[in-house]
Amino acid sequence: MYRQEVMTCPACEGPLIAERGTMPIHGCARCGGLWLGPDATVHVLRGLDDELDHEIDQRAVTLEKAARALPGVHEDARICPFCSQPLSRVDVATVRIDSCFTHGSWFDRSELHQVIASCSKLRVSQREEELFGGFGWGVLWETILRTLSDR
Repeated sequence: MYRQEVMTCPACEGPLIAERGTMPIHGCARCGGLWLGPDATVHVLRGLDDELDHEIDQRAVTLEKAARALPGVHEDARICPFCSQPLSRVDVATVRIDSCFTHGSWFDRSELHQVIASCSKLRVSQREEELFGGFGWGVLWETILRTLSDR
């Protein structure tokens, strides 16, 4: 059934509860997992390490603390709580998340925190590469370092 009234957790088949906040998020109090809609998922993957990332992460931590069960559905058998289609597995850094490209992504307990941290680190390293490793900048940076070390 498409967009059923009660959404079911992809990991333990418990009920998903809508969490209030800036972006729509659904959490499972049973296993501590979190369903992010497509906008929230994209925001997290951008690695901005901003106020919204911290809000989403804090909501995940609150769910994790309340969780009392482990996921019971194998990752290969997980379905989207909106359209009941099988979820695709997507690797983000060292975490494998389950995703419906139309409706959002499922993060098992503690995965969201790992993804936020990894994407934030990647964004910082990309900024540093743009500043110091790009054409011309690398030579200039090396020259500055050499000059400073010669003094």
